[in-house]
Amino acid sequence: MKVWRALSIVLLACLVPLPALAAEGTPVPADEETVMEAGAPAKDESAASKEEEEEEEESSKFYGDVSALFVNNYYWRGAYLYPENVPAFQPGVTVGYWIFDLNLWSSFPMRLRDELKDERDELDLTLTATFEVGEHLSLSAGFLTYLMTSSRPFWHTEELFIAPTYLITEEFSLTLAVFGDVDALKGVFLSLSPAWSRELTDRLTLTLAVILSCQTYRGTGLQFVEAALRADLDVWIVAGLSWTLGALGNGNVDEGAFRYFLQTGFVYEW
Repeated sequence: MKVWRALSIVLLACLVPLPALAAEGTPVPADEETVMEAGAPAKDESAASKEEEEEEEESSKFYGDVSALFVNNYYWRGAYLYPENVPAFQPGVTVGYWIFDLNLWSSFPMRLRDELKDERDELDLTLTATFEVGEHLSLSAGFLTYLMTSSRPFWHTEELFIAPTYLITEEFSLTLAVFGDVDALKGVFLSLSPAWSRELTDRLTLTLAVILSCQTYRGTGLQFVEAALRADLDVWIVAGLSWTLGALGNGNVDEGAFRYFLQTGFVYEW
């Protein structure tokens, strides 16, 4: 669940000089009167233009997206949360303002719903703040809660996380994410992910990433759970709307097992 955004706003100022006033008792020539009359509305137009630019700047601080994705396997941090080959519908919505955003994400199994009554219909809420620390470094930090809405008894847990991202070049980045569970599981999950992204054409964007992850939770030792490769292709249909196709393959180091998922769906951004 990641987001990279750059906002660039250019403010234009238009100065309209006022004509010099004639000396006291000296009639103002007709051509200067014309200039003064023409200058007044120009000043009003400049003020109105500045107000419009300020409103546009304020509105540009709002952003968000809506997604509707389908996966053949519900894969999460090196494991399947549903049995293998149980497809899932995973919608999400993000609403952001300035440096803050709130994401709501869910997962619904499309088969075996009765058997998965304690795992199905998950709802996750994530609150994130992202800061630009330097020219190439950004820092995201936040709070995440997992809600198993259909489980009996009701189950939930919460995490705090921090994730610095360093932009090595315009196409290469390196992200280190640390999640600390502060409720039910009591542990730490750590992930290191170098990624490469390029606009192949005006309508095609390809992203490749390596994911290396380990975890330690209460009652367990350190486990290396991910050595994965991920690829995502975004196809822009119209402004803001894209079709996405993704795949991930992971060799679970400690278990010696291979797990994967395929993903497709639509994303609308504003």
